[in-house]
Amino acid sequence: MIDTTTTSRSPTARLPRRLSAENRREQIMQAAARLFTERGFEGVSMADLSSHLQTSRATIYTYFPSTEAILDALFQERLCALQAQLSPHVRGGQPAYREIMALMQSEQDTVRLLNSGGGPQFCEQRQRFVNVIRSWLLAEAPAPLPEREWLLDLVIQFLLTAANQQVTGPAQPTQWLVLEQFIDGGIEAVRKSAP
Repeated sequence: MIDTTTTSRSPTARLPRRLSAENRREQIMQAAARLFTERGFEGVSMADLSSHLQTSRATIYTYFPSTEAILDALFQERLCALQAQLSPHVRGGQPAYREIMALMQSEQDTVRLLNSGGGPQFCEQRQRFVNVIRSWLLAEAPAPLPEREWLLDLVIQFLLTAANQQVTGPAQPTQWLVLEQFIDGGIEAVRKSAP
């Protein structure tokens, strides 16, 4: 006798409701981000993504022509969010270094995504992301050159290495104090060495 309980639907089982185009696109992007960070960008195909989402490849291709296009959309989304979050900390008077570093630390999903691939296409897209952030911070941060560029490089390096160091949880206040003193000492050294 064949067991039909595993092959037929129970009368109370619900079919997944239809998602709007915007929600489906977001669902694809979030699933891709999760797979990229778990397996590495180069280790994820459109077939993997369709299997993970339990949908057809055709559905995914309706929204994105390739995994590279999904990555580009993810970077664009994260870039806009990061700029919005950083903006209050870099405009006006002295940049709030502690808040900037805390924000970078809280952006674990973004830093993991930035460190999830090593192939040429991935590296090119990551470099574009970093260049946009750097250019934007240069335009927004009020500190004069050359210390502004030095600080930006520090912030960007923190962003790119935090995921590799598996930074988890908020830093202790004494850690931020040490980091702030290090930054202040670096600024003073740059000012003294400038002609």
